[in-house]
Amino acid sequence: MLVAFAHRHGRSSVRAFCSATGPYRQVLQRIRWRDAGIEDAQLITPEAEAGGMRKSPASQGEALAALRDGTLSDGWQSSYGLGLEVHAV
Repeated sequence: MLVAFAHRHGRSSVRAFCSATGPYRQVLQRIRWRDAGIEDAQLITPEAEAGGMRKSPASQGEALAALRDGTLSDGWQSSYGLGLEVHAV
């Protein structure tokens, strides 16, 4: 579904936000992005830390808003103090 969405909207790069330890990460890592013609796919996760069930979703939302607003940069941290880890997939 994600690959179809990217193709339909003419996307050649993907930024996928999810928690570091949740099931969505496994799903996103299994997608054969390059085989689908998407050369630039990144999985972006908040740093794993205690209390992640609450901190991670909030941090993901803040990071997505920062990406939308053009303020997501190296060294970015959420209001919980969590940075981001970027993984090529």
